Amino acid sequence: MKKTCLIIGATSKIAEETARIWAMHQNHFILVARSLNKLEPIKNDLLARGASSVEIFELEFTKYLEHDLFINNLFSRYQIDLALLAHGLLGSQADLNQSTEESLEVFDVNLLSYVSLLIPIANQFESKGKGQIVVLSSVAGDRGRKSMYTYGAAKAAVSHYCEGLANRLRPKGVAVTIVKPGPVDTPMTAHLKQGFLFVKPTLIANDIVRGLKKPIVYSPWYWCYIMTIIKWIPSRIYRMIGI
Repeated sequence: MKKTCLIIGATSKIAEETARIWAMHQNHFILVARSLNKLEPIKNDLLARGASSVEIFELEFTKYLEHDLFINNLFSRYQIDLALLAHGLLGSQADLNQSTEESLEVFDVNLLSYVSLLIPIANQFESKGKGQIVVLSSVAGDRGRKSMYTYGAAKAAVSHYCEGLANRLRPKGVAVTIVKPGPVDTPMTAHLKQGFLFVKPTLIANDIVRGLKKPIVYSPWYWCYIMTIIKWIPSRIYRMIGI
């Protein structure tokens, strides 16, 4: 059965690769990002891969007061079945340590914009009694690391928020899936030294598609076990490790 997929942050590589998989099933797409120019080639690519239709929209993620109207207008025009939120901002922790403005922007993009978008999306799905929400979080939110604690703190809050949201919506017929990737080789991480744990966004995309019925998806799968061990390390020892 064809679905209408709302993808917010559609220019992210993970979102783009996920949409490519869904396009093969002739789904309909509503793509949202900060730049229409960057969305145009993605639109054309999805149509070439089998998408039934692709609509594109521009949205500034940190203009919170516009989000209610924007989302409600989309739901009034389209029969949306699934919403994927995948936008994000990583930043360099060394720079964030010195800049209040840049640190707050990381929270604006990775946390506050998610909340301001999820509220109307959740309410719309709840009123329909069905729907699927997929939120891109990160393993960085499972425990504070000195190399990425600002981004990690924002993702930790998103995961916590979405877990509560899932518990609220599940009895109403609406599913929420929290996706927690490890390091991914994307433009957002281009400034980082890429070790053996880095994976391609296509792997994450496949895990998203396969994991829609799960409340939490660690991607790749082994991060579930890695983070379980890391979370159990006593704080004194964790500080000595220095990760």
